[in-house]
Amino acid sequence: SRHSGAYQFVLRKAAGRYSGKPVTSQYGIDDFDVLVAVVSDDDNLLGFYLVPVGELHRRGLVGYHSKSSSSLTAYPPWARPPPSASFEAKAWQEHFFFHLQKKQSKHHQETLMHEQEL
Repeated sequence: SRHSGAYQFVLRKAAGRYSGKPVTSQYGIDDFDVLVAVVSDDDNLLGFYLVPVGELHRRGLVGYHSKSSSSLTAYPPWARPPPSASFEAKAWQEHFFFHLQKKQSKHHQETLMHEQEL
């Protein structure tokens, strides 16, 4: 959701077809080691997340017995989660976020503030 500055990453994989329709399933804890999720704004790469699969498993996002939701709503450091969102989610995610730009441009900051006001 661009309104809150959040990014949605779907954590599902292709699992074949059933009756001609594609089927997906959740990732298992042995399917990968680290999630690399890139955060961009238009054509600008802003940063990326490197999240170990163990952390995603602890949070119920991967593993065959994980909760039904298999998407990660990520809040980069500059994002402002809406009141309904968990500030706890933003807090744990910040440990895994890496900036690609040392400092955001004033124009980028103003654009984000304007979008949040809409």
